Amino acid sequence: EEMHGMAELFLDEAGAAVAELQGHAEACIAQDRFDLLEQIVNAASEYEDLRGRADRWSTGDGAAFSRPAKGADLAKGRAAEAEAVGVVAEAATVEARAASAIEDMQAGGA
Repeated sequence: EEMHGMAELFLDEAGAAVAELQGHAEACIAQDRFDLLEQIVNAASEYEDLRGRADRWSTGDGAAFSRPAKGADLAKGRAAEAEAVGVVAEAATVEARAASAIEDMQAGGA
């Protein structure tokens, strides 16, 4: 349950950064900054993939954390926890990439 909350926190932050980044797309096009536009598209795509993984995790194997686990359930719970850790790490990476791209745009006047 704690891991789910952490994943949601990082995903929310990454989502906000990606949304802000997407708000600059037209300015990037107007300034022929297709390199930054590519970063926007990549960050949005990565975020959507992560959100889907997190949603599948929270409705599937993540439920194993809500009760004591034994045997196969314990293995499923550990696999779900590993997936959650991966989602948290990747969400933090997407957020950092989005923040970096935003800084690049602001420095370039986009």
